[in-house]
Amino acid sequence: MNKFKQKHLAEEAEISGAFLSQLINGARRPSWQTAKKLAVITSTKPELWLDGNPDDIKSALFHQNSGVIDENFPVKN
Repeated sequence: MNKFKQKHLAEEAEISGAFLSQLINGARRPSWQTAKKLAVITSTKPELWLDGNPDDIKSALFHQNSGVIDENFPVKN
């Protein structure tokens, strides 16, 4: 998968950038359909999006070669 910014990930998943941000930060949970889309796009599992905590989601996105980047969400090393 090519490197994405969150905006592009949201567009690919057909969700708003604000909703994606809420998912990543654990404020909301996606539908099964959206979780499946996000999983396919990011090479993760739908369960991550449905049940994962924010740290798990951020780790998967930023550290496990999914290539999602966004300067607005710096990751602590």
